[in-house]
Amino acid sequence: MRIDRIAFESGQSMIARYGLTDRIRDLGFDGEAQEVFDLLPLVHVAWADGAVQKRERAAILDMVAHRVGREGKAWRLMVTLLEERPSDEYLEESLCVLRQMLGAEPDRAKGIVDACMDVAKAAGGFMRVFHRVSKPEHEMLRRIAESLGPAGRAQLKLHLV
Repeated sequence: MRIDRIAFESGQSMIARYGLTDRIRDLGFDGEAQEVFDLLPLVHVAWADGAVQKRERAAILDMVAHRVGREGKAWRLMVTLLEERPSDEYLEESLCVLRQMLGAEPDRAKGIVDACMDVAKAAGGFMRVFHRVSKPEHEMLRRIAESLGPAGRAQLKLHLV
């Protein structure tokens, strides 16, 4: 798992810089929870096939813990999102906000795609040897990469070669 692959400036300062505070707050990410907003696509990948698998959940929560520890609002919010599937409208709005937030940050977009791929591979495979990505997860990866712009699309292409 490439936990440190998603290098991040303070989530709160980046969100403020792009004037996205209200929209992100409306998605439930206020205060310290803003620090993990860019990990939200991982939740969408985990839910893509209709259920969050144990290893997908563990992979995501390890990344969250690496950022903010295993307590507090950010932790509880991510746990809740892994227990209760977010709506399609929530998905679309979160990807739209993330696109605006990361538009000028191609390395972050690449890191998010890499982390999403790690989550997709976490539950798939035969005896943990062949990492298969389900068709719904592949489609979600494509949607996320597409929403992150050229850098996201190019990074996903590297994984699919």
